[in-house]
Amino acid sequence: MTNQINRWYAVSMTVPEKVAIFFERFPEKTFEKGDILIQAGSKPPIFLIDEGTVAQYDIAESGDKLILNLFKPQAFFPMSTATADEPTPFFFEAHTKVKVRIAPADEVLQYVKKNPDVLFDLLARVYRGTDGLLMRLARLMEGTAEGRIIQELNIMQARFGGDEGISITEAGLASQTGLARETVSRTLKKLKQQGVLDLKRGRIILKNNN
Repeated sequence: MTNQINRWYAVSMTVPEKVAIFFERFPEKTFEKGDILIQAGSKPPIFLIDEGTVAQYDIAESGDKLILNLFKPQAFFPMSTATADEPTPFFFEAHTKVKVRIAPADEVLQYVKKNPDVLFDLLARVYRGTDGLLMRLARLMEGTAEGRIIQELNIMQARFGGDEGISITEAGLASQTGLARETVSRTLKKLKQQGVLDLKRGRIILKNNN
């Protein structure tokens, strides 16, 4: 009877609920904004975000930080190191104050292998992220600051935005687009004059779907 109840709960639960239950038995840790969770060149455990946002970034030859991805609650990472058994080439930093659960990579990998629905959800998120990276690459090849900024804002709007717009600083947008902060500032003002977006209280509101 107990096994039947457990199977019923397993079927009725959503993937995020199943993942949360798996990670509950592992320790929770809090990081302040700017704290490094994972150093480049390491083979880290797997982190599940309970609260906050984590930035994945690289360091350019100029020394500038280039933000490549942002992880929000319910995301667990970096699965590439677990599947390939290789060090991560990237840094992971608390973009806001975050609370995470930390689990051994091999245990998470075995769990994913035994739960096809969790694996499928993970692959779906990976493919969505890949599409976003390809769109960034397309705008980079296009070469215009306007295209790169609009595309980045569209990605952020889809992932984090709401009716009140996107909360991001000019410095943050520069890190995510690879543009100079001065270029970002000029371009935002230009896009505002063109009616593409609005700037209100540190937030960016897209007026149309570019």
